[in-house]
Amino acid sequence: MEYDMARLGQAVADARQGLGLSQRELGDLSGVNSDRISRIERAHAAETSPRWNARGWVNLETSLGWAVGSAKRIALGGEPVLAANVNYGTHFVEGDAQAIVAGPKAAREALAFELMRQAEQLLAEARRLRAQNY
Repeated sequence: MEYDMARLGQAVADARQGLGLSQRELGDLSGVNSDRISRIERAHAAETSPRWNARGWVNLETSLGWAVGSAKRIALGGEPVLAANVNYGTHFVEGDAQAIVAGPKAAREALAFELMRQAEQLLAEARRLRAQNY
């Protein structure tokens, strides 16, 4: 299986720039060395067969707002799955639980706040419906 690391590097650079992050800031957020991020973006990653489930890739994906497995999808010619499109409910898509646990602290905190916001919305809707029934 051949991976298009240049395509992946461009996607990482585009996503990073879209978030307004420098390579160093993305490195701080993801825990991936900024020199490695530079090599990935320039397609100079030494790997021709990356370990896609390695903590570095998982942290990089979640820091960019991608679901786990997106880097591999991109390298194979597909598109990233945005983390906002992933169902973090009771039914996990394979790898999502790993993304929550292995992701960088900032990504875990963002997910926790989003889940709390959604819970508050559901409670408000439940209260509204309950009030209508009385």
